[in-house]
Amino acid sequence: MNKTRLEDRLEQLRQIRSAPLDHAAVATLSKALKDRANLVVAEAAKITGELRLSGFIPELLEAFDRLFDDPVKRDSKCWGKTAIVKALTELEYAESAPFLRGSRHIQMEPVWGGHEDAAAPLRANSYLALTQCDDLRRPDIFRLLVDALADAADPVRLEAVRAIAQMN
Repeated sequence: MNKTRLEDRLEQLRQIRSAPLDHAAVATLSKALKDRANLVVAEAAKITGELRLSGFIPELLEAFDRLFDDPVKRDSKCWGKTAIVKALTELEYAESAPFLRGSRHIQMEPVWGGHEDAAAPLRANSYLALTQCDDLRRPDIFRLLVDALADAADPVRLEAVRAIAQMN
């Protein structure tokens, strides 16, 4: 039953892509960004970025902060936080605070035989987004990216190299 309701909420969000953006669609997106389910938040963030709805930036930032409270429980696999970082990047958000927070986050989650860091995609996307931030000096961004080259996770190192290449 609960899984069905989650799938229904996700399907309702997906329909926004092909429908005209009216008051009801905006209300649905706003409600979804406040949802308890990280998958719903992630889908809403993805749609917000795809449709370039920059008016949702404050709500994206609020959701991002909320997902850091008890992150393993609220946002397992960092799907919500990662989708929000990608949406902010697509919306050309130029303030570094959320990207810096995401780049430093490590989220150890239980897996068979121990624990594993689930935040590597979040860190990778956060480092890549730093290149568009105008509140950091280029040398500071470069230092952060060079430090990211020592991250244990392959995706983080790869995106750090891409970000350095973008800096020319």
